[in-house]
Amino acid sequence: MEHLTLTAPLVEGKEQIQKYLPQRDPFVMVESLWINNETTTVTSLTVLAENVLCENGLFTESGLLENMAQTAAVRVGYGFIEAGLEVPVGFITAIKDFNIQAYPKVGDVIYTEAEHVNDVMNFSIVKGRVYVNQQLIAEAEVRVFINK
Repeated sequence: MEHLTLTAPLVEGKEQIQKYLPQRDPFVMVESLWINNETTTVTSLTVLAENVLCENGLFTESGLLENMAQTAAVRVGYGFIEAGLEVPVGFITAIKDFNIQAYPKVGDVIYTEAEHVNDVMNFSIVKGRVYVNQQLIAEAEVRVFINK
């Protein structure tokens, strides 16, 4: 993520970001949108102890994957809202090359980059990367079915 400069969020806070997601609390795993262009979406999340996908002070595998998928969903939802359409529901259909180097701890702010790889029919393929303090801690290719 060192090649991306984050200045000010496009959308800030869980209440605001929910406009672009079908998920609702307690299952919202992104809180701010920093970048959203043709190829890249970047979100952030502060890992809190009360997060349903935290265990023993760490954000779990499920949390990391859901965070990547929701980052991809924000990309789609943002485009739909800008076009005056309703945000579609999406589902993770496949995960490929999932690699975790470290688990975020409670209090960490994670930044997640979803690099758009391809769209095939109603499937969106993204390369998700999660960072803490600019260090890559997890990555995967995530395929999401979008019910348009």
